[in-house]
Amino acid sequence: MSQDANSISSNPLFISTTDYHLQSTSPAINAGMNTGITTDFDGNIRPANILYDIGAYEYQGIIYALGYRMFNNTFVFYNGKIIGIF
Repeated sequence: MSQDANSISSNPLFISTTDYHLQSTSPAINAGMNTGITTDFDGNIRPANILYDIGAYEYQGIIYALGYRMFNNTFVFYNGKIIGIF
């Protein structure tokens, strides 16, 4: 199997040998590419941040939601991205 620019050859730092979620210091975070898959195995939006992660689960990090009004619209943010305008 060959490697490309999105391959890593170091420990991916999974949570455990049975839990393939990424630890916060994983080299797989923000090291992936857009494959057209829009959700991970947990149903979370891909990418969780600006860049994609390598693997079945997007690292969620600190999850926050924020809504505020501006010019008579309410902008709702999730993980730093606008997910709704009302």
